[in-house]
Amino acid sequence: MNHIGVFICNYNGKDWVLKCIDSLFRQSLQQFDLYVVDNASTDHTVEGVRERYGNRVYAIRNPENLGGAGGFNKGLLKGLEKGYRYIVLLDNDIVLDERALEHMKHFLDTHEDVGIVGAKVMIMDKPDTVQDFGNYLDFDGFKEINGHKWELDSERLPEVNECDYVPTCAVMIRADVLKHAGTMPEDNFIYYDDIELSYKIGLQGYRVAALGNARVWHKGGFRKVKVSTFPRYYFLRNRLHFFAKYIPEEKVDSFISIILSEIHAQLYGYYNKGCLELFRTSIYALDDFIHGVRGKAADDKILPIVERLTPFEQAIRGKKKIRIWFMDNFVPEKPLEIYHIFLYILANIQTRNAQKKIWVSLSSCGYSETEFREKWGMVQEMNSSEVPLPDVLLSRDDGGPYDLEFHMCEHVRMVTESVLPQIYIDQYCNCITSEEDDAYFKSCSVSEKIFTEIYRPLMAQAVQQIRKGGWA
Repeated sequence: MNHIGVFICNYNGKDWVLKCIDSLFRQSLQQFDLYVVDNASTDHTVEGVRERYGNRVYAIRNPENLGGAGGFNKGLLKGLEKGYRYIVLLDNDIVLDERALEHMKHFLDTHEDVGIVGAKVMIMDKPDTVQDFGNYLDFDGFKEINGHKWELDSERLPEVNECDYVPTCAVMIRADVLKHAGTMPEDNFIYYDDIELSYKIGLQGYRVAALGNARVWHKGGFRKVKVSTFPRYYFLRNRLHFFAKYIPEEKVDSFISIILSEIHAQLYGYYNKGCLELFRTSIYALDDFIHGVRGKAADDKILPIVERLTPFEQAIRGKKKIRIWFMDNFVPEKPLEIYHIFLYILANIQTRNAQKKIWVSLSSCGYSETEFREKWGMVQEMNSSEVPLPDVLLSRDDGGPYDLEFHMCEHVRMVTESVLPQIYIDQYCNCITSEEDDAYFKSCSVSEKIFTEIYRPLMAQAVQQIRKGGWA
């Protein structure tokens, strides 16, 4: 009997599954049994796999779509039933380096205190760029922190990244650990299920690590087109459930305050930008968390994304010479933050304007010109758009006159004075383009107090219910 069971979770990904399996049968290590866990696909995935590979691949058919959490959990349970020493979980759109399994097995063989090891996950469409390489949990801000995401692969990255969790798009797990830690929370349906699995393994005293020489390439997780509010619903609902379940008791009040403030700010921005589908889905996710609704969301809670011109996009139309200032106390520390801030802004400037120049003022920015050029170079490397980014000219003088000037700030709700006709904009692309916007965001603090008064007792009840085990 082979000591490794490999389980690919699939939903309507026939072509990707075949590529994944091909890469598995090119592995330097071939002592494994291979399963496709199919979530009631309608694209004849199982038939396609059988036609190409015959009995070399086992199929587990779920009668309905159980999501990534349910699909992977069926694989974990089968792996424990079969008595494998190691269980590998893979997304269907993964292609593995030829020695990935060999490296992961060797690492677990030689590090008995490691319970789960993840691969270095690369972006398939940008094969030298990291998508995921070990992640962390912030129990003060109650959020996840991605490790090395969108960085270029290089010798500067660690060989082993010990971390809080690894995504189950490509992991190898010591099966004995699962007997004590438990498997995946199927009622997540998708998202945060792998975070909870890793965290439970860590609670058993085992280390969690990502392995640099075990490389895989992942198509998902970097798709440019967002067609629905699906990710918003599940990320928010399951994130709230996870932290409510695992934070220390002394942090419960802080959790409720920070989460409600964050959600209110998002709702306030969504409404101003006209993104009512995101506004509604966020309310649905919060309400379902409060009432213990788990599993697959009701169909009417996942809404299509509506294409529209946001106030920001309207402001930049026809502008050819734009200046972006960094405001005091807003100095992004990581290239990832620079990426988030600029890629959306500059891609839209490029799309809406045929000719333009952009000046970036460093007068109030903590970066030197050399540091900024280095980080901006990384942003250009990470650009996945077919449209090139516009020219950015670094400058400490005014270089004017300008068609438009942006002042970058942490969040526009914190703005205390108007600079109109110049525009405040934050990292979420909320902006103050008019006196109406200025008045709207200045009323945010009053609205937040009302929102918090309504939801704080409901949140407190939900958290205590979860911590008592009423909602698993």
